[in-house]
Amino acid sequence: PTQNNNEKNEEIVPIQPISSMIALSALDNILSFLINPPDGFAVELKNLMEIHSL
Repeated sequence: PTQNNNEKNEEIVPIQPISSMIALSALDNILSFLINPPDGFAVELKNLMEIHSL
């Protein structure tokens, strides 16, 4: 039984680095998007900020 458990653990472990890499790349995309947003998005964001400030 212990051997089977070890095999299962070895299969599960590699999933974690991949998912964290995906999360990091997603964060990187979001950060680059916020730092340098498309013109249309910047306008929309300004409109939203004005609405909230009112």
